[in-house]
Amino acid sequence: MLRLIQKRNIRESLPKQAELLQQLQETTGIAFAYEVDFEGLVGSLSADSLSSYGDRIGTVVNEWYLDPFVRAMKRFCENPMQREAVHEMASARRIRFNVVQNDADWPKMQSHGGNYCRTRLDQSGVVILECKKSTFCSNVDNVGDNLAQVFAGSGPLSLNCRVDIEKNQPRINEILEEIAQTTGVHFTFEVDYPSILAALPNERKSDYGERLGEVCVWYLEPMASRFKYVCSDNLKKESVIELCTGKKISFHVFPNEKEYRKAAAWGSSYCRCRLVDGTLYIETRADTFCSNVSDVLDCFDDCFAGNAAFPLAVRTNLQEYGPKIEETLQDLRSATGVEFEFECDYAGLYAILPASVKSSYGDRLGEMMHSYLESLTRGLKYKIDNPLRKEAIQELCTAKKITFRMFPNAAEYKKACSFGGSYCRIRLVDGVLAMETKDDSMYSNIDYIADCFDDCFAGSPDFPLTLRVNMAEHQEKINEVIDEIEEHTGIKFEFECDYPGLFKAIPADRKRDYGNRLGETCMWYLQAVSRAFSYKCQNALRKEAVVELCTAKRIGFALLDKNEYKKLAPWGSSYGRCRVVDGVLVIEVPADNFCSNVDEVLSSCFDNTFMGDANFPLAARVDVAEYQSQRDADIEKISNAIGKPFTFETDWSALTKLLETRGYPSRHGEAMHWYLEALASNVERLCADELGKEAMAEKFPTDGVVRFVEDKTATGYAQTAFVAPNVLLIKVHPEKMCSNVSETGSDLEKQL
Repeated sequence: MLRLIQKRNIRESLPKQAELLQQLQETTGIAFAYEVDFEGLVGSLSADSLSSYGDRIGTVVNEWYLDPFVRAMKRFCENPMQREAVHEMASARRIRFNVVQNDADWPKMQSHGGNYCRTRLDQSGVVILECKKSTFCSNVDNVGDNLAQVFAGSGPLSLNCRVDIEKNQPRINEILEEIAQTTGVHFTFEVDYPSILAALPNERKSDYGERLGEVCVWYLEPMASRFKYVCSDNLKKESVIELCTGKKISFHVFPNEKEYRKAAAWGSSYCRCRLVDGTLYIETRADTFCSNVSDVLDCFDDCFAGNAAFPLAVRTNLQEYGPKIEETLQDLRSATGVEFEFECDYAGLYAILPASVKSSYGDRLGEMMHSYLESLTRGLKYKIDNPLRKEAIQELCTAKKITFRMFPNAAEYKKACSFGGSYCRIRLVDGVLAMETKDDSMYSNIDYIADCFDDCFAGSPDFPLTLRVNMAEHQEKINEVIDEIEEHTGIKFEFECDYPGLFKAIPADRKRDYGNRLGETCMWYLQAVSRAFSYKCQNALRKEAVVELCTAKRIGFALLDKNEYKKLAPWGSSYGRCRVVDGVLVIEVPADNFCSNVDEVLSSCFDNTFMGDANFPLAARVDVAEYQSQRDADIEKISNAIGKPFTFETDWSALTKLLETRGYPSRHGEAMHWYLEALASNVERLCADELGKEAMAEKFPTDGVVRFVEDKTATGYAQTAFVAPNVLLIKVHPEKMCSNVSETGSDLEKQL
């Protein structure tokens, strides 16, 4: 039974109740009836609540609880979809106030809403404003905080979620239009929102479950930005148009990372785009939903790769580096004078790239080829400072093409060609200049590409480019050496060498070290000849012999078999010699000693080389000249001792074979000095007194002559005799030549 004061308060609050219900009707379009069992309510309240609010029960229910509810409904119904939900679900068109007696029943009756008060909708469509007995009149402003849950409906998406989707649809449409302007593809956005919601774990669902429309905007905005950036490249834009045949964008959430990676190995670990049957899917994982959404189209090149055998990233890179490759080719054309074009089977090359290379450089084929061409250009420009090398390029690159080839393994690489580095090389194939490498050295040490230039452009194997270049590089030095020889000899020689013949004759072991250095090696031999001339030609006789014999004024070079070498002349070093043949000074070298001890080539055999008359060779003539002063001194002693002028005479040619037989080859002058010295000593001894001097003088009425002859009838080691007027004869048996010469003249006293 209500007390009078309570009845009065209820009646006094009815105008406010009516005002609030009118506002609610204007907001919702529904004329709600407000039902309150005041007697039952008063009877259910605790003593404390009755003490505090019992006399104001009408105010509490009709104003304090109803007013915040109406305000909340006004905010809620601003969204047409939410207003429709109220119309649809508040079908009883009634509002009831209720107090839950037992706190334990509060969560059982409804899971959402605050702990003080809330709104609830019963099965008959009655809107219930309720609080707990223990919280009566506490935090009454919270009564309408859970309207979104109250009117969420029974579908898979909450009302808040549906409202969010509707709210963000205009922005989604704007983004799709931006993408259409960028890509030329008018996409539709089709998303199974309930499936997305169902796939989310609770922690993600609580954060984003009612914001799916906004979330889609978050993913679509970076997608649009990425499209705008990449589609400035026409090739990429064409790929989008070509591959997005469904013209749809959709959204899929994978339950876990394993399924995510199973569908595609590429893309960010947070999200990606992937084409499936012409539809562009935004894909993420349940545990990374709404994380790093800006990654969504970072995988553009993988997503729009197209043909897996030749993906978009590769084609894009080729397009990017095409102008750079052409620029490098133009530089190469200017340097070489050859209008090169570059041809490469990029698709074929990409298909055979090793996995390790493909993962690092596979989508950089254009960049790689540009790098190889740059290295080639640098290498060729360095090499062709030599005109011969430039001519070789122009002569041999008949196809005017450069290609690239990667061998599948080292064995095939070596089988195709023996020269070149272990990383890369150039090789001529039917007039085409091929850059070559192998699988395990692709894009490694590319600066070595032109190191094998001389092997590549060798030309004829009988006269390779390296040899020709070496000849040209050393020709100036050879000319300088020839000038030096002229200074020493007075002869302007020309150097003649059959380089191809010489190259062919060099043994394999020597060819490896010196075959391509014949210009240099011939310079070494000529320098040795020049050094020998500089020393030997200080002797006038030797210099005259050179002038007399080198009538052709040419120096030649011959590489001989060792047997032929010995057959042509018995003298000379085993390492080499010089020989005059028909007026030509020929450097002769045994093939197996080529480039060994080159200094011996003339110094060890100079006098044999220029011996002239074999009966009185140069060495003998030089020796005669060198001992002339000693012989003159000997004759002077004899003249002084006897008191008459004497001269010396002998047949020098007759001595040659004799001295050689006795082991004193070409020592003519020295040998005669020995004999004359001994004779002079004995004559001086004999003429030491006047009787001896007079006896000797009687033998020489006029000027005397000392004559030396070989005579098989001679006795002793050296027999002297007075023969003919004024002749003192020295006779020596051939077998006793140069033996015990001191006896010469010891037999004179017996003949006086």
